[in-house]
Amino acid sequence: MTSAGRRSLNPRGSGEFSIRNPGNRPAGRKPCTKFPPGPGIGAGDAPMRDAGPSEELILRLWVRNQADVYRYVFALLPNPTDAQEVLQATCVALWRKAGDLDLDRPFLPVAFRFALLEVKKHREKNRRWASFLGDEALEQVAAERAESHDLLELRRQALDGCVGQLPPADRDLLDRHYRRQQTVPQIAGETGRNPHTLYKALQRVRRLLFDCVTSRVPAEDQV
Repeated sequence: MTSAGRRSLNPRGSGEFSIRNPGNRPAGRKPCTKFPPGPGIGAGDAPMRDAGPSEELILRLWVRNQADVYRYVFALLPNPTDAQEVLQATCVALWRKAGDLDLDRPFLPVAFRFALLEVKKHREKNRRWASFLGDEALEQVAAERAESHDLLELRRQALDGCVGQLPPADRDLLDRHYRRQQTVPQIAGETGRNPHTLYKALQRVRRLLFDCVTSRVPAEDQV
């Protein structure tokens, strides 16, 4: 597993609930900032006013749901750079097929199917992911992740509340380690704290947050 996957605070597994990026959005870039040529769209431009109604609706739905799609992709490709690349490709694919989609149906299941196809394409180009997760296992994880989306979203929201209840020192430690991606030795150097103490503090805080989230929203196997 990648270092990004290991360093996500994860009460349920599969890259969920990442303190590194509290909104679980890819940091530093806006998803789907480039669009393929089409009516009212120049290559690399943002959509213009005369885009068709299907394209406009796709964009509204995407803006509303892109964080959920990113979390789904990250569960299958637990690396921010790879997940961001697949997210961009998924948005473009949805844009190109906007006129063929039944947009009266729930959007996320459709977006998840498109995302899974883009994940598979990405894996074909980057075979190192095949050793991380086999094709059959990928399908199983994708299906389970889609089915458990609502529960995972509730637990993610609960995590936000649990983090807010931590003492300032614990929140600062989480912010440094997960959002800023500082190593424990780096944190120790900047704060003057003992590295061994910091490792134990991180373990304690992770356990506190896991228990807090589970008390608010039980895990699926406890429901």
